Amino acid sequence: MCVSNSQRPRDFREVLELIQPDLEIVEHKLSDELRHESILPAAQSVLQKPRLRVRSALHLLAGNLCECRGPAAVTIAFVIELMQLASIVHSEIQSNTGRHVNGGTRTLSCSKARNILAGDWLWIECFVSAITQRNYRVLALLIAMGKATVETQMIEASQNERFGLRQAYRIYVRKAAQPIGICMQLAAVLADRSSRVEACMYRCGFHLGLALQFATDLLAITDSKPNSGSLIIEDQSVHNWSLPLVYALERSTGQGQIVLMDVMRQKGLGATSEELAFLVKESGGIEWARSRANKHVLKYHEFLYSFPDSKFRRALHIFAETIAAEANL
Repeated sequence: MCVSNSQRPRDFREVLELIQPDLEIVEHKLSDELRHESILPAAQSVLQKPRLRVRSALHLLAGNLCECRGPAAVTIAFVIELMQLASIVHSEIQSNTGRHVNGGTRTLSCSKARNILAGDWLWIECFVSAITQRNYRVLALLIAMGKATVETQMIEASQNERFGLRQAYRIYVRKAAQPIGICMQLAAVLADRSSRVEACMYRCGFHLGLALQFATDLLAITDSKPNSGSLIIEDQSVHNWSLPLVYALERSTGQGQIVLMDVMRQKGLGATSEELAFLVKESGGIEWARSRANKHVLKYHEFLYSFPDSKFRRALHIFAETIAAEANL
């Protein structure tokens, strides 16, 4: 059935309006879950920052596209965000290891140890909530998402490791493609759709996740800020596995290669943001990454448009276009 233009969301604000009531329930559930005095300090900085909960938003939009609405979809959206929060708490601890806020060194403090336990507690709560759905397929997919997330954090902990393109791509897959693919696949599982629809929904999220990670890393390397008012792309930082950087390193020589290797070793010797962006651009890394990101956006649209026309398909189309616009793809 065709959807009239008056029923279609016209911009990203209207996309969010489609699922706003469910997103508000997710926020309330998160706030209630994190009131425990031993958990709140660890999650406080994350909760206070205004942000779109990208994974739960995609899950809810995909759920509506698959005609899965109601408490089950909202519960899984909550679990997805709780899992994301747990990974952020652990990642922040990991990124601050060995550094004091004022630049000095520090040992494992009581507060840091407490935050590690808080992250562990959040992971446990993810599955406590998920098991209430009494759905083995849902639980198996959430375990797969958690496994991909933890594997990524273990790789990120190897800060001095030098990555090749193939290794860095695998990190992109674990960090973004698989989790977002599973977020969208879960909607089809809850709707009891066919295995073909499940696979199609997973591929949608897989390609969107890759496009999002490319966009995030491009903004980090070029030291750019997303368009005013954006909530999709945030917290950019250059990683030693950022694909544009890895691509540049494999094609650089001389002093340029030395500077890039210093960045990848997390030593930050002598490379300003402008120098880094220049070296990656000169190697063709920026254009290469934009080209790859655009290919993933096109593949996302290819899978998305196998679904019937609806305002939710249009909303998911706008989601990808917003990412592309923010990163100037």
